[in-house]
Amino acid sequence: MKIPHLPPEPPRSPRTARHARGFTLLELLLVFAIIAVVIGLTAPLAGQLGKSKSVTGAGNHLADLLASARQNSMTKNCLTVLLIPTGADQWNSCILYQLRPKPDGTAPVSNDWEPVSKWENLPNGVTISDTTFVTEAQSASLPAPLPVIQRGGTTISQYRLVTFMPRGILYPKTLPSGGNPYLNLVAGIHSGGRVILQGPTKNGAAANTYKIIVLSSTGITKIERS
Repeated sequence: MKIPHLPPEPPRSPRTARHARGFTLLELLLVFAIIAVVIGLTAPLAGQLGKSKSVTGAGNHLADLLASARQNSMTKNCLTVLLIPTGADQWNSCILYQLRPKPDGTAPVSNDWEPVSKWENLPNGVTISDTTFVTEAQSASLPAPLPVIQRGGTTISQYRLVTFMPRGILYPKTLPSGGNPYLNLVAGIHSGGRVILQGPTKNGAAANTYKIIVLSSTGITKIERS
């Protein structure tokens, strides 16, 4: 029995032969170089997107805390203060204090103020860049000045505050002269008494900001995002 002869394989083209033996070192290096360029172009964009989300999350949380302060005043028929430490390298935390009416009807004193929240910290890399909340000196205008504020055994001597009344509106004696109080959040840190921006900028200013305005007539917050 004769075994049929198979026809010879057709000659391979140079391209087919190249794929058969795999990629050359030069081709692999070229692929790696392209991948490196793509990563280099997209990494800063991804970082900016992450910082934008951090600023948004921090702003939403701070707006919720202001709403909680307002609600606390209306529910408990008391004054509620949101206080922000503003030392040289602070500007990134806050706490709520309340002053409830005394049962015997006597005038309140500083020691009658009590915290109604824990210290709340902004995420790393997010800070309050500026605010028109009044300074600690305006605490003297309250029915009872705020007590010595401490955190972890450290006295907080510089701070800003905004005060809600039982009707939910802001306490008139602790309002800024320029209208509704506000604060701005940005990606950055306070260092050496100034803000070091860490997010995108435009003409030297932060391009990604979260502004919270507290309407003095209602105590409700208004958000402006850029």
